[in-house]
Amino acid sequence: MAQLNNINSTFSAQITQQKLEATSINNSFNTYKSQQAAVDLTQNSALQNNTGQITQLNSQISSYVNSLTNQINQLRTDMNNINQAQNVTIQNQNSNLQNQINSLSSRISTIQSASITVRAAQNGCSGNVVALCSGSVCGYMTRGTPSNVPYNQRACEGGNH
Repeated sequence: MAQLNNINSTFSAQITQQKLEATSINNSFNTYKSQQAAVDLTQNSALQNNTGQITQLNSQISSYVNSLTNQINQLRTDMNNINQAQNVTIQNQNSNLQNQINSLSSRISTIQSASITVRAAQNGCSGNVVALCSGSVCGYMTRGTPSNVPYNQRACEGGNH
């Protein structure tokens, strides 16, 4: 019987020891859970802060992109306006140059006609005739003669005048 009491006492002591260890483990686990909950709360707070910062950055980026897009569109509009203004200026300059060319062509024709008359007078010919043949022979310019043929090589109409 003493042996049975001894076994029972040993068994009870072991159960008590295991209960103490289980309580200690449970307390440690509860402490860990509390600490982990605090860590989770801190991390969640940090994540929320990060989310807010990301949202703010996205808003700033979107605003910046919109601003750049508006600036690009304004530059395109300005370039188109400048190109149109330059085209109008070039067209006006071309028109002015064409008018000057026409005026110069008219003046050249007038000068050539006056030159023919002067040369005719220098050769003793009257009116709008020139000395085309040898000596003092005067003749009218042949109609239809190409303008690129020099005056002194064109044929005469009629004889002396």
